[in-house]
Amino acid sequence: MYCVSDWYLSLALYTFPTLFIQLDEDEIGLFKTSDFSSNVSRKIIRKIDLAVSRFRGSSFIHADYCAPTDSSLYQKRKGAINSGKIGWEILAQSEKVKKAFIDNKTKMICVHPYRRMDHSREFRIFVKEGEIVGVSQKNLAKHHPKLCRRRDFLQRKIYKFTKIIINQLQQKDIVIDVYLTSQDELMILDMHSWGESTNPLLFRDWNRDWNKNAGLVLVEKPEKLGGDVSVSF
Repeated sequence: MYCVSDWYLSLALYTFPTLFIQLDEDEIGLFKTSDFSSNVSRKIIRKIDLAVSRFRGSSFIHADYCAPTDSSLYQKRKGAINSGKIGWEILAQSEKVKKAFIDNKTKMICVHPYRRMDHSREFRIFVKEGEIVGVSQKNLAKHHPKLCRRRDFLQRKIYKFTKIIINQLQQKDIVIDVYLTSQDELMILDMHSWGESTNPLLFRDWNRDWNKNAGLVLVEKPEKLGGDVSVSF
């Protein structure tokens, strides 16, 4: 996985407007000691409050390296925050975020406007040797007929978008998560390293032949079995 700060400067036009909060060593140390009620904590809360005040409505908070999706408060609020206190509690609950800071993967917190997401509109783009080699639907929970009806349009849209941003990426092998808005505009959500640490989703296996362009792969309609079907084990 890549930090947002690794690619934001060159690709800010294609993602959420984002504020970065640099933490000093004392503040990062809180993730090692789990002392989240100190004066240092209150200093971080004031910084988050200042960032939240820059946006209208609710905000979304995450570490530069990962989102606190394992936090129970994050799950309860679906990621939305409206104060520094709530944002800090969400980060402090997250084992993923703690590990990212302890392992020196990041030194920053990010805040951007909150957006209610329709997860059927999320896609994962696979780029190999600087060329797009396939796109997978991210939400595998169910078949979405509307996506299948728009397959050709979506593929053209995603491929055109990817060709625009590829030239601004330093990495030749990379995985990009994007979101299609209700206005049919694409936004970058995240970037991942190529390989086993990233889920290949509908491509299932990293050992496939990536020389063949796979196009856009969607969850297909389940097949219905007709007649008298008998199954034994």
